[in-house]
Amino acid sequence: MEKLLKDLATKDAYKDYRSKIQQRVNFYRSSEYSLRGIGDTNLWKLFMERGMRLLAKGGTLSVVVPSGIVTDEGGKPLREKLFEGKIRGIFEFENRRGIFPDVDGRMKFALLFWDRDEPVPVFPAAFYLHDVEALEGKAEQDKFLEMPMDLVSTSAPESLSIPEVRNRWHLQVFTKIYGNHFLLKDPGKGWHISLVTELHRTIDSKLFRSDGQGWPLVEGKCFHQFLPDYGKPDFTVDPDQGLKRTARCRDYKDGMNGFLHMMPRFAFRNIARSTDIRSLISCILPPQVFCPNSVAIVIPVVNGKAEKDNYCEIISYLSGIFNSFVFDFLIRARVSANLSFFYVYQTPVPADYHNNIANKIKQIAARLSAPDERFRELAEALGVPFGPLTMKERLEMTAELNALAARHYGLSREELSVILESFSSFEEDPELESLGEIKWSDTLMRKFNGEVRRRVMEYIDALEKSTDHEGTT
Repeated sequence: MEKLLKDLATKDAYKDYRSKIQQRVNFYRSSEYSLRGIGDTNLWKLFMERGMRLLAKGGTLSVVVPSGIVTDEGGKPLREKLFEGKIRGIFEFENRRGIFPDVDGRMKFALLFWDRDEPVPVFPAAFYLHDVEALEGKAEQDKFLEMPMDLVSTSAPESLSIPEVRNRWHLQVFTKIYGNHFLLKDPGKGWHISLVTELHRTIDSKLFRSDGQGWPLVEGKCFHQFLPDYGKPDFTVDPDQGLKRTARCRDYKDGMNGFLHMMPRFAFRNIARSTDIRSLISCILPPQVFCPNSVAIVIPVVNGKAEKDNYCEIISYLSGIFNSFVFDFLIRARVSANLSFFYVYQTPVPADYHNNIANKIKQIAARLSAPDERFRELAEALGVPFGPLTMKERLEMTAELNALAARHYGLSREELSVILESFSSFEEDPELESLGEIKWSDTLMRKFNGEVRRRVMEYIDALEKSTDHEGTT
């Protein structure tokens, strides 16, 4: 870019291009477009608002728009307006079969019908459709459902995002979980979390070193679920300069800046797609690392203050829950490309992290998260050893963790089965457990998740037998 801008003609044309964009944005912001929401001034939002304003009484607005109308935080004002009228149908398509040939296959769009009639308690919906013939009743009919308005307000009170559940059975499970548990952001359960990004990949780039001196800069690509060394960091950061910069983070007050960087920290990737192997990829990172804005740091908050006393206990619990199929199932019903904070804040978790099941979740998560000496403090806090695990040990422990998480959410065997079946991109490989040297890759991760999914039901059955035995005794 710098090279191109040395040419005066290119520089002038680029300056004029930027100026015209800013002029248009200024016009939209100063005009009657009041429903454009936060974030970028996307033209589809302005188009929708204009259509809603022009709609005559007795008329119907029928449009094709990006799927942001369903879930994006910036689409909230438009959804509020939609919910004041009657949604006659909202049918979301994924472009995998090239309905729009020039658009990426992973992009989603929605067909929306709306008028000014009185709102109704439910509206017709379908998500992740692929075939246009589905609208004629010739395909994918299991995806069509009636979306309850009260579920939208319960599951996303701040953003009013519509959950992208893929069939009626998903809707039932989704409704049950949201009806029985507090949202992560809700302090009503006695604790909640705060999410932080530390260093900006562009603004703070002058801090990033390529000489290997300092603390590693751990990007999202560097870790996977329970795998802090999935990829090698490209940069390091001088600890003094880095800590001076991160001290500006709003949630790094009351001594948390220095405390957190000398402790293992729980984090997740900000980039996520509902069509990936797993949508939410989280991990407990080792001490003495920094993270760019592609990674969110999770800070537990108890009684209004960042928690220090039970810090390792809570992040182990959160690691176990976040890495479960149940939590990912909930996230996948919302995320499109970026895992915005509000998606995570609006996801429910069991409040009790002290009971027997929660204690087992914490211990397994801590063991899976402690491959070496760097995690000694975490392992000792949870009373588990640290060190490398064989593939068989990792498979069995992860499967048991998922069964415990499902039980902690109060799900039945049938409801867990619905969740497990929703993950379609896994591969099973019974020979995986005998693998000696482990070199993680996308292919191996698909097989790993496939084998974990295959084993989960054995553990849920064992839990049910154990419960029945205790009840009889």
